[in-house]
Amino acid sequence: MSTHPYRYSMVLDNVPAHPYQVENLLRTLETLGAVPREAVVVQCTDRVSEWVKSGLAENGYTVVVIEPYLDRKYCNKIVQLDHFASREEDGCQGLFLFDSDTVVIAPLDVPDPGGVWGKIVDFCNPPLSTLEKLFSAAGVALPPIVRCDWDVGDTIDPNFNGGMLYIPMQAVAKLRAAWRRWAEFLFFHAELFPRPSEHDHVDQISFAMALASEGFSYGHLPANWNYPCHEERPVPLSFEPDEDIRVLHYHQCLDAFGMIAPVVSGDAACEAAADRANAVILEPGSSIFFDYYKRGLATRAVADIKPFPVSFRRALLAGKRRRLILHGGTPKTGTSALQWCLDANRSVLAERGFWYPPPSNGREPKHQELIGALMAADKSRFEGYVESSLSEMPSDTHTVILSTEGIFNHWWDLSPAARGMLRGLADEFDFELCVWFREPESFAAALYGQYLRNPGTDDSPDVYGRDIDFSEAMRDPWFRRHLDYLGFYYEAQALFGTERVRAFLFGSDTVSSFMEQYGTGTLARSDLPRNESMREAGIRIMRIANRFPLSPAEHDRVEDLVFEIDGMIGDRAGHYELNRADLEAVRTCAARGWETLQSAVPGLRTS
Repeated sequence: MSTHPYRYSMVLDNVPAHPYQVENLLRTLETLGAVPREAVVVQCTDRVSEWVKSGLAENGYTVVVIEPYLDRKYCNKIVQLDHFASREEDGCQGLFLFDSDTVVIAPLDVPDPGGVWGKIVDFCNPPLSTLEKLFSAAGVALPPIVRCDWDVGDTIDPNFNGGMLYIPMQAVAKLRAAWRRWAEFLFFHAELFPRPSEHDHVDQISFAMALASEGFSYGHLPANWNYPCHEERPVPLSFEPDEDIRVLHYHQCLDAFGMIAPVVSGDAACEAAADRANAVILEPGSSIFFDYYKRGLATRAVADIKPFPVSFRRALLAGKRRRLILHGGTPKTGTSALQWCLDANRSVLAERGFWYPPPSNGREPKHQELIGALMAADKSRFEGYVESSLSEMPSDTHTVILSTEGIFNHWWDLSPAARGMLRGLADEFDFELCVWFREPESFAAALYGQYLRNPGTDDSPDVYGRDIDFSEAMRDPWFRRHLDYLGFYYEAQALFGTERVRAFLFGSDTVSSFMEQYGTGTLARSDLPRNESMREAGIRIMRIANRFPLSPAEHDRVEDLVFEIDGMIGDRAGHYELNRADLEAVRTCAARGWETLQSAVPGLRTS
């Protein structure tokens, strides 16, 4: 066994995010905490998949299987002591217990290895009145009263936040017995708790009872050792600004890209700690469980969505099971060229059994009214648009084609009801959602230019029609979320079905790719408009125009003029390119998801 002076343990359960969270904790322990793998024990409940346990064991971690205890959730951490209580660890001074939603930012070395250490709870949940009642019922003298770390109430002196605890090795066996005894007392006397939600804190309260009843020596660690970043609160009272943050407790603050994204703002120490952890988390090719994490998020995103049956007149389908191809974008991947081509060839397509409904409105031949109805979650409007789109469809039609990049662009804006409407529509057909992806750097640059052109209104995204540079756009969560290709792909699969979503790599000719994939035959393409991306000159001029309030008509006219000027200047101004910092910001968010998506869909692999 390791000669390292400490051991480190955490519980991994069959929660979809747990393997990825534990992986991040393990990697920061090793990289930033200087902990050897042989000093770490990952305690998996018997509900954890074999492939997860094997993945950890094959990477040099000791894996122990435990049986869920009492509430089978929070109290599982108590069972960790079983592994260490009867073992002789020569030279080992103590044991660190971690929640899975923590990362280590610096080496850990407690002030006195002979005592129990923890950080006082952030706030009084459960309240002091509940603790007084419970300690009285248990016959344990109430410990001294102290202030909670967020300065929002009082609690008892040994009431530690469970994100990180330290126990001296010689105390493990005795503490294990006391912790179990009081946990079982509290768990089986739920009537003692004034509110049912307070019963979730059995593990935390029983730890405090064990310390108080058995006379263990214990001390308070500052917030640097268990720093909360999941609520917009003041800096904890115990934080020592001259010392580094050692452990960051991020709770639910993992974003769509698998990075720690603190809720607190303007907290330089917290942000620096998150940056250090993320630099380790995002190292290329280092994650076993990121894909599993993303699939879990996707499943959760659609878990409560129920298909809304679409009630258009069934006579429109003439009793046939037709195919529906929904082209959902993405923006800046030849989408407009495809839409103009399909629109110009509507009659030819109809003769071949394909129906591309006339456009809903606007200046481009796309079915944007679908998005308007979905964004409003207006079922009658949605049904009415579908019905009108099919009303002129020839009876021998075998395939309906709908196209709007708004499916991707507003995917994360759609309510569960709206997604249920989409699923209900899909279930009326042999359905396939198709989407084209391009490598993230050029996509982000092109999308930025497009959003500068989109008119900014009171209800539009904050990045539309503004005078902002790319770095400002990247700080906008709505803009940044569009780099989550993997999340879109997995969520769409979870909503519609794995075999009903098809992704393609954007190349030079989306139209030809579409024709080949869906068998439309050759279509005429001469003199069709294209939605070209602006060059550097156009972007600069558009930003100037965005400084002024314009009516929709004025905005359209300005956009046309900017494109005319941009075309006149041409390549003399050069194409718009991201600088080094902007490229790095895109890669930080998108690189791992793009690589994972390419592995999941081999046809997306770039040469």
